[in-house]
Amino acid sequence: MLRAHDFILEIHASDTNIEWELADILAVVGQIHETLHKGGSAPGQFLKLETRTGKTPMLAGKRL
Repeated sequence: MLRAHDFILEIHASDTNIEWELADILAVVGQIHETLHKGGSAPGQFLKLETRTGKTPMLAGKRL
């Protein structure tokens, strides 16, 4: 679902970093959450939200 959008993604073994407009990201995360529950497969889910004010956050060049 995430790759179907123009999000900037960094996918790791234990997490996924997403860069885009917050409202768009949260809408897709909500769809993923609903899909997992409707399909009967709802593993533990954890969402960490980090926003920054005063500068434009960019995944490019950021060491994660």
